[in-house]
Amino acid sequence: MFKKYALGLSAVATLLTACASSPTFDVKTANLASASTRNLCSAYGAHGGRLAEIKSELTKRNALTPEEWTQVENRIAAVGMSECALFAVYPEEKADDIESIKDAIGDQSAKDVTFLCEDAVVPFCPSTVFQIRKGRIKAIEMGR
Repeated sequence: MFKKYALGLSAVATLLTACASSPTFDVKTANLASASTRNLCSAYGAHGGRLAEIKSELTKRNALTPEEWTQVENRIAAVGMSECALFAVYPEEKADDIESIKDAIGDQSAKDVTFLCEDAVVPFCPSTVFQIRKGRIKAIEMGR
């Protein structure tokens, strides 16, 4: 019994170490061509540097429409925008909560993303919730 317990603790420790040491996206050193679109959108929203390079890479990928680029440049999140455009306005790391939701068919692409007023300049205080459905903002509401 002790061996099983020790093996279980060892496995948990290994998993925790792996999670703690997983690489994070660093815009200063990242190869933008191999970065995920989601990381690039959030890096653009964070205004952490390399904005022209990030915009160029996102444009190559057609990640945002011309209308979304206009909204992003004006720091406006609107219904109908892509999730990527939302994170280009409000970086993902500033989100207070990202709640994955299964829709009626079991699709997990639905989520609610909450930003607090003290962390981002959002439309509603004390928080704003962006309902993402099928990769697009479906609704924007005052947080609960």
